Amino acid sequence: MEPGTVTIALGSLTLRTDGILHVVFDFDGEATKEVAAEYLEARADLEPASPPPVLLEIVQIPYVERSIRSFFMDGLPSPPCRAVVASDGAFLTMFRTFQLVEPTAVPTEVFPTVEAALAWIHEQTSLLA
Repeated sequence: MEPGTVTIALGSLTLRTDGILHVVFDFDGEATKEVAAEYLEARADLEPASPPPVLLEIVQIPYVERSIRSFFMDGLPSPPCRAVVASDGAFLTMFRTFQLVEPTAVPTEVFPTVEAALAWIHEQTSLLA
């Protein structure tokens, strides 16, 4: 699929020219199954056939009930690796609640900047090649 950006209630998804899916979570509304389904649909429309590496940039996210977290994570394809950039330690803690219900283990690292996260993803993908 061609690189591009989709904006949804949770934030935005960008398939970069280097093949990395850059997801920005910037959402302070109510986390519902409908909002999660919108994200899953947008991601499916944007992603190539094989799941790309993912960069998650968390600007703001609310607490999400376990049933919605499970629905969300069950609907995601497993990327080869995931880098996380969080603006606040509390948001990182909330992200980790999603990892608790993740159906498969994905190599995941946390970084202070997008640049550091991208460098790690490029390292990981060169090891996989």
